Amino acid sequence: MPMIASSMMMVLLLHLPHAPLSGARPPPAGAAPLSPRTDPDPSRPRAAQLSPESVARRARPILAQHAAERCPSCGERVSQKKMRRHQAFCCPDLLDPAGWHAADRATVLEYVRRTYARHSLEARLMRLRFTPAAGGEAPSQRALGARLALSPRKVRDTIASVLHSIPPPAEPHAPLEVLYEDAHLLAVNKPAGVPVTPPHRLRTGSLLNRVIAHVGPAAPLPAPVHRLDLNTSGVLLLAKTGAAAARVMAQFEERRVQKTYAAVCAGVPPAAHTVVRAAICADGEATGCRRRACAAGEAGGLAASTGLWVVGARRGEGGGGGGSVAQLKQRCRERGLKVGGRKADLIERLGGALGLAEASLLLAAPEQGRTHQVRIHCAEAGAPLLGDDLYGRLQPDVIQRHALHALTLLITHPFDGKELELLAPLPEDMRRAIESLHLKPTELSSTNHCGSGPGWEHLHRLVGASIAGG
Repeated sequence: MPMIASSMMMVLLLHLPHAPLSGARPPPAGAAPLSPRTDPDPSRPRAAQLSPESVARRARPILAQHAAERCPSCGERVSQKKMRRHQAFCCPDLLDPAGWHAADRATVLEYVRRTYARHSLEARLMRLRFTPAAGGEAPSQRALGARLALSPRKVRDTIASVLHSIPPPAEPHAPLEVLYEDAHLLAVNKPAGVPVTPPHRLRTGSLLNRVIAHVGPAAPLPAPVHRLDLNTSGVLLLAKTGAAAARVMAQFEERRVQKTYAAVCAGVPPAAHTVVRAAICADGEATGCRRRACAAGEAGGLAASTGLWVVGARRGEGGGGGGSVAQLKQRCRERGLKVGGRKADLIERLGGALGLAEASLLLAAPEQGRTHQVRIHCAEAGAPLLGDDLYGRLQPDVIQRHALHALTLLITHPFDGKELELLAPLPEDMRRAIESLHLKPTELSSTNHCGSGPGWEHLHRLVGASIAGG
């Protein structure tokens, strides 16, 4: 009986007009219904006043990353963001057909022949999956599952397990500069143009392949605990054990690691010490991994701040690097240049008109580790990186890549608790750029020192010594 009464009450509630929730303030009598494009309270943040169309447009790049697609081989739904990683261990032959046909298939089948019994499930699956029929393509994992009476997931997991067990190749003849090494950690000086990891574990040409040759094939595979862009040089830290990796990565997540970069820039920031606070958003209009500084009030960005210190500067007559937006616009008008756009756009136009009338050598200390954070924040400060094809200015006569170098990394050792400062000397191309632009460090003064910074006088001297010492 109580159950029948409660059911009847639910039916009545569903058919009654909805009353305002308890505590909610009803709209005043005669008030017009709220428009989805406006907000009656102008004090609310701009993000809360956006129309549904604006919200949808700004969310499109984020939603696209998480849109699920079916893997062409196993049929599993995988987000766009994770599809490449999934295919690396599910169907690498579809991920990179040209490279796979050239050498990867032979590597895999030879490893299977040496490792597994001929009639084992692993050997049968790998031979069937990666040996195409005459004139045709290799069968998909779904087709293999139907043929062998196995689920597609069983086929996928078995193939992924075999691929993951293949040891990455070593490159014993490629150079590797070791900055620090003990039983737990390995720090190396990454050259520009060398990726940290290969496209997948069967390939060579990465820093990890050089590290494997250094530690030996019998040692556990060292794991990078942070990342550097392809054309960024400098300190890269790897953990030799899982326990060391977990402890060091915890320091990165808790922002207890101090990172310092040296950057050669077109233009000079307006002050000797600047802190750029600009959230970073995905750039939905661009392909690849390009990012941008979020607009004021824009939702969906990742908070980011970077301290910039001017170590050396060259200011030309009426140059275009420093000053406020109003001053930069005035300089653009004087030269007949377009005035609209952000500060970085004005700097770029003035740089094109003035050559390199203004340039600077900066120390950059990012508080977070967002993708392209230092590169974007230098551009926002009016000093875009030389050689940066995404956010800066190409200057092939000065440097052939973006002029950014991971100079120091300051961490607490994960086991003995001691402070560990890792330093990578400036590479030759950065030293040449600094010398050609006459950007050698100037004398320290109270105007370019921040007492809360991680030993800026010390870093200043390190940059000077690195340039002078070669």
